[in-house]
Amino acid sequence: MAETEIILLTPANNSGVLGLARATLDGTTLTLDVAASGLTPGESHPLHIHGFTDGAAGTEHPATVADDANTDGR
Repeated sequence: MAETEIILLTPANNSGVLGLARATLDGTTLTLDVAASGLTPGESHPLHIHGFTDGAAGTEHPATVADDANTDGR
C-alpha cells in the first residue's frame, strides 16, 4: 500500500516562494508532485529532498552533510 505525505514549502532566503509538495512512496517507487508560486517565470527551479532509511521524520532527525549522499555511493 502506498504511503503519501503532504509537505508545506516555505520561503528560504527571503525568496517569497511558497508551495505544497506531495510525496508518495509505493514500494520502492517515490513520486513527488510540487505546486509552487513566486518562482521566476521561464527559469529552472531545481530542488532536492532528504530521506531517512530509519523512517525518522526530518524534524526528529535533521539532515546533516553525512546524510547527503546518493544511493549509488557517489
